[in-house]
Amino acid sequence: MTPHETAKPCRESIQTQRVHIRQRVIAATIELACASRCSEPASHPTDDNEGSL
Repeated sequence: MTPHETAKPCRESIQTQRVHIRQRVIAATIELACASRCSEPASHPTDDNEGSL
């Protein structure tokens, strides 16, 4: 962390932490949804194209 980031008020840092946690939860949810989708080959026929995303 840079000195500027540590100088932020506590309230603001808590809000940004919440935003980061929310983004991580959303990303994890999307990853889980994609994983469950990809585990069913019939519903996800383009598995071999995943690397190009």
